Amino acid sequence: MAISSPGLGSGLDVNSLVTQLVGATALPVTQRIDRQEINLQAKLTAFGTLKGSLSTFQDSLNSLGNLATYQGRSVTVGDSDVLTAIATKDASEASYNVTVSQLATAQTLASNSFTNTSDVVGEGTLTLSFGDYDGAAFSLNADRGTFTITIDSTNNTLAGIRDAINAADAGVSASIINDGSGNRLVLGSKFTGAENSLKITVSDTTDASDLDNSGLSQLAYDPEATVGNGKNLEQKQTAQDAAVVIDGISVSSASNTLSETIEGVTLTLKSVSTSAVSLNISNDDNSIKSAIKSFVDEYNVLAETIQGLTNYNKETKESGILLSDSIVRGLNNQLRKFIGGIAPGLTGSYTSLSSIGISSDKEGKLSLDNSKLDNVLALDRDAVSRLFAATGLPTDSDIEFVTSSDATQSGNYSINISTLATQGLLAGSGITTPTVGSPVSIIAGSNTLSLLIDGIASNTITLTAGSYTSGTALATELQSRINGDSSLAAAGVSATVRYVADTGTAGHLEIESSRYGSSSTVEITANTTTVIGLSIATGTVGVDVAGSLGTQAGEGNGRILKGVGNSSGLEIDVAGTTTGDRGTIRFTNGLVSQLGVFMDSYLSSDGTLDSRTSSLSNQIDGLSDERESLGRRLQALEARYRAQFTALDIMVSQLRSTSDFLTQQLANLPGAWQKK
Repeated sequence: MAISSPGLGSGLDVNSLVTQLVGATALPVTQRIDRQEINLQAKLTAFGTLKGSLSTFQDSLNSLGNLATYQGRSVTVGDSDVLTAIATKDASEASYNVTVSQLATAQTLASNSFTNTSDVVGEGTLTLSFGDYDGAAFSLNADRGTFTITIDSTNNTLAGIRDAINAADAGVSASIINDGSGNRLVLGSKFTGAENSLKITVSDTTDASDLDNSGLSQLAYDPEATVGNGKNLEQKQTAQDAAVVIDGISVSSASNTLSETIEGVTLTLKSVSTSAVSLNISNDDNSIKSAIKSFVDEYNVLAETIQGLTNYNKETKESGILLSDSIVRGLNNQLRKFIGGIAPGLTGSYTSLSSIGISSDKEGKLSLDNSKLDNVLALDRDAVSRLFAATGLPTDSDIEFVTSSDATQSGNYSINISTLATQGLLAGSGITTPTVGSPVSIIAGSNTLSLLIDGIASNTITLTAGSYTSGTALATELQSRINGDSSLAAAGVSATVRYVADTGTAGHLEIESSRYGSSSTVEITANTTTVIGLSIATGTVGVDVAGSLGTQAGEGNGRILKGVGNSSGLEIDVAGTTTGDRGTIRFTNGLVSQLGVFMDSYLSSDGTLDSRTSSLSNQIDGLSDERESLGRRLQALEARYRAQFTALDIMVSQLRSTSDFLTQQLANLPGAWQKK
């Protein structure tokens, strides 16, 4: 293989010449590409900075656009050791004097003593129910479930029964306490109040009696029975209601949490007081002012970012990287229009930022006049919420604004209801109205039924054995059993059972789902009881609300009516009993919603900024391709130069050889003169 050494024949530094020639060709192109890449990378970084600042500003709008920000109430309590309180938007500004004379307590029952926690108690079933014992009779609480727990050879010890009760999640807590003389099973209602006293009915398979103080019957507790004969647990704490005096008015409550006593206020009682405790409810303006201040501060940060990216320094003649960018210029102009403009759809004195104390300087930065804002909040705080947040104001008090969307247009929409929402209902057949002289007798284990409510199947429901002397007692028992069913409760399904009097001495039971609308159903799928007028049947399916919002028919879902067209995204909750004209709802989007839509057009995944940064990235990728193409051209150019210099080298080498030959021949000619 021949060894090549460029320039050997000619004496020229071919490698250096080729390198310099190729470099001279590459230099201007490389410099141009470098300048372009530096510029594009700088713009890409600048747009990233802009996007981050714009996103932070958008986040600051969340609280400002949330209607709850403007509905907060401030609560002051004179003695927080006695009670605490929280208030919702429905609470009015007011002051109260509250005296707590009694706290609500939960009933506690204790068994006889057992030597060991592993001692066998007995077998059978325990039925736990809640109600009010007034000293003479026990009235079942239909709002609480009735639960039956099976006790067999796997859980018939004192500890096993404790665990079985706790696992049933029946609203009763079970524990074992050793009082020095032995181990006692202690049962406590998880619910306070007189209406949540316990009744424990036993079906004792250990012996022939369900009432004696032997076997599982030791755990029986019927407040109407006698000690040792069905009232076999010892009451350690009585279930009692809380007693409170508010501005001279006596109030009782089954719970130490009073949520319906003062509208919009929830009181939590903590201890008995010897004197009245003050309670003051006022509007919470701090959250509003904090949200507005955050808006002003974050807008100014955004304005500084835009200014830094687009400014021009006359002294240094240096300009921001995005000075001439049309996207940033358009963004800045549009933001200033929002800040200085009038909110569409608003009327009255407060329709712009300047009207509540927010002004803009020549550089586009905002400042807040706190005194002016305080005055506006004192005069019309709702106007501030309408300026920023999407609000709906129905004229009908039985209609509530639920939500809206970015597509909802500001306007005054008429409401016309053609159909009110209803609940799924199953009505039984008529039975003779139970009385003391002619009760309905429920035989143990022989009166069962299974239901399908709102599409959820119940377990087999067994009615409590006994003589029911009124239709209300029957309805209460069935409702308690339905709402105590574990399958229905796990799905959040519940029902109301009523006894409805018919003509004469007859009446019937009705089971009504708690849900509204076309998904609300009640069906009896299995039945072994006939004495209460219920059989396998499918009830009437609930109906969704129907009507119009504005000029177009809305879409109903339960009690919620959703708008379409201009009112698209608007949702209202329709209660009450009236169809036809139900007044209007005045909806305004607020500045935050409009700003949100505008900024989404820049910040969304297919928005303006992403499109621009994608374009810049593509241009940078194009420069990489251009570098590769330049590299290939330079390789070809270098190869061409080397070929040309190689040919030159060969030619020079040949000429030199010829010259040397001729010189030698001339020197050998006869008579040739040579200089000595």
